[in-house]
Amino acid sequence: MAEPEAVGKKRTRQANAGDEHLFDRELVDLPPELRWREWMLRGEAVIFAAAEPVGRETLARVVGKDCSIDLLVDDLQEELRDRPYEIVFVAGGWQHRTGLPPEK
Repeated sequence: MAEPEAVGKKRTRQANAGDEHLFDRELVDLPPELRWREWMLRGEAVIFAAAEPVGRETLARVVGKDCSIDLLVDDLQEELRDRPYEIVFVAGGWQHRTGLPPEK
């Protein structure tokens, strides 16, 4: 019975390796402004969907190799400044946190 399990694991690894070619992280066909915006949206989506804080390595998997994770998170934090939630660094990663809307 151990054999089918091993086969299943092998298929998963092969599928993941193939998926890597289907996901365009670099976005070289986009102008720099649109590329940065797409990376921001991807980063925000990953952080929003995660049940635990998202580390640098995880974010690096959805953006291009030339993307600065620190600058990306800074821009996300700035964009979310006037909203009732924010991105904070906790436990070695970033996480969405709800709060009160800023006073005006």
